[in-house]
Amino acid sequence: MSIVHNPFWTPLVLKMREEHQWKIFYDCLDDWENFQGIGKTIVEAEAQLAERADLVTVTAELLYKKWHPTNHTCTIIRNACDYEHFLKASPNTLLSHIRHPILGFFGGIADWIDIELIRRVATQQKDWSFVLLGGIFTDVSSIKGLPNVHLLGNQPYSMMPDYLFNFEVCLIPSKKIRLLNLSTLSSYTNTLV
Repeated sequence: MSIVHNPFWTPLVLKMREEHQWKIFYDCLDDWENFQGIGKTIVEAEAQLAERADLVTVTAELLYKKWHPTNHTCTIIRNACDYEHFLKASPNTLLSHIRHPILGFFGGIADWIDIELIRRVATQQKDWSFVLLGGIFTDVSSIKGLPNVHLLGNQPYSMMPDYLFNFEVCLIPSKKIRLLNLSTLSSYTNTLV
């Protein structure tokens, strides 16, 4: 079986099906056509992948509406967390060098993160600390030098409960863009300012 998250792999998985009769499972996590730099080739490959997959799973209602007419195996499996893992959070000194309150985020820091919103709030609320954990895939120069913004990079998943324990507020600083496809985010995004 081929498990595919990125439509870039469409030609290969179709060839593996042809040569080895492998089934194709397309786990669609995002609306690829709304990512920056995604061209017509990837959009067409995704359409072909969604149509020919033996199973398609999606993370949001918008993606379901997009792919279910193409492939009736399409099923929504929403994002979630490992509840048992995060129950392990306990008092620690991991962020003791950072002033409270701490507003925290962990995840990919990419084009869909509202860096401008973080900059505005961090400059207006100098007594708040912002801890951002995760790989950086976009320009963060406007917040990198701020004394109350801490870009800590990728950290082990095993450490996430310890970081989380130190957050007074968890952030979802996402831009209001089609890419996210999560209607629930619109009520939370940009509410800090």
